[in-house]
Amino acid sequence: MAAVVAVLRLWLWAALLVLAAAVYEDQVGKFDWRQQYVGKLKFASLEFSPGSKKLVVATEKNVIAALNSRTGEILWRHVDKGTAEGAVDAMLLYGQDAITVSNGGRIMRSWETNIGGLNWEITLDSGSFQALGLVGLQESVRYIAVLKKTTLALHHLSSGHLKWVEHLPER
Repeated sequence: MAAVVAVLRLWLWAALLVLAAAVYEDQVGKFDWRQQYVGKLKFASLEFSPGSKKLVVATEKNVIAALNSRTGEILWRHVDKGTAEGAVDAMLLYGQDAITVSNGGRIMRSWETNIGGLNWEITLDSGSFQALGLVGLQESVRYIAVLKKTTLALHHLSSGHLKWVEHLPER
């Protein structure tokens, strides 16, 4: 008798569990508790490859993400520190690489745009960050130029290693 009661309780528990896991069709998107957002855009670049549908963005909430430009679906995202230390100051896109400068021009990172993996990260010399640019011919960009108030530095696109630095005169 006790075994029958235990089996009935188990069946009742399983039936209630199945009902509790259901969401009605009109409730989808309204009562889902797992939602992902990226925030207000600060930088955005559309990938320029044949058949590409990827938009790489950096936001005011210190998020770097890739979005499907047709559906808006988040393909991948990385959330950096919520302080000024994680703020993205500049972003460039070249091929399968997204280059970001953050933390007031102190950190430069290269992201693989297909999967969101970090290719490399380097610490830049201190100074007032002003601009970031790609250097090379259209088909063979190999360097990233970082302009600060007192220096112009050239880094390898593939590794982030410093190629040369030129100190600028102060005005």
